[in-house]
Amino acid sequence: MRVLLFSYAEKKYVVDSAGLLSSAERVALEQFLKSASDGCGADIVALIVNEITYRGEPFDYDDLIDSYDDALTEYADDYYDYNGYSDDGVLLLVDMGGRGWATSTKGKAINALTDEILYDIEDSFVAYLSNGNFYAAVSSFANDCSRYINYYDANGDAYHGGYSYPDYSSYTERDRSLGAFFLSPVRILIPLVVSLLFALIKLGIEKRKLTSVRPVNNASAYLIENSFELIDNSDVFLRSDVSKTRRDTDSGSRSGGGGSSTHTSSSGSSHGGHSGRF
Repeated sequence: MRVLLFSYAEKKYVVDSAGLLSSAERVALEQFLKSASDGCGADIVALIVNEITYRGEPFDYDDLIDSYDDALTEYADDYYDYNGYSDDGVLLLVDMGGRGWATSTKGKAINALTDEILYDIEDSFVAYLSNGNFYAAVSSFANDCSRYINYYDANGDAYHGGYSYPDYSSYTERDRSLGAFFLSPVRILIPLVVSLLFALIKLGIEKRKLTSVRPVNNASAYLIENSFELIDNSDVFLRSDVSKTRRDTDSGSRSGGGGSSTHTSSSGSSHGGHSGRF
């Protein structure tokens, strides 16, 4: 595996071998990612390259369809594993050669950054990548990852979204009684019933105003006698509807189901993450 290596004492959080960041941007991002990493106890790394290797050889960009995703994933995993980063962390790879990206999670970052969370994070930074704003892409990636990892550390579980219910344990008995009343089904149904009655009354008033309208059982009053004559008929094919169901043909070692899909890197470490284009 040919990946860029550096000594552990020179561990970098932002590596831009493609030269897409200005010196000021690179310094600012290095400080930001180091601070974010220290704050969440996991290394957050950004790697921007002009080309990648795959299975020890320069990647053939004419083979994007068949193996590019595998190559991105392998390069991201191995770069993290072999460059002195901690056992807990996440890396963003941006490859300008094929305009591809990959995320690689390791250790507690696998649990903190579930597939669904990674999709949200990726949606944000990929939009910046597509616009050529690499500084904003890396900033967005690092900020989102640190927030979710900090949440995981504080709560012992990944963020699942949804409504956060208040803690009623310190409420008085009167507070609980009032809360039970306002949240009870009866309290919710009262305004619905009142609204329905008001609507029915309003409908009855408007209906009585329609004195000139009477129901009829047929449309004969609207037909002109002998005005329709069928002179020809034929069957014309308009369209066909075909439904297709995708069949999963992935026989790899990835596993998921609401948490994080994982795979094993060349070092034998377990990683999560995704890949795509921009």
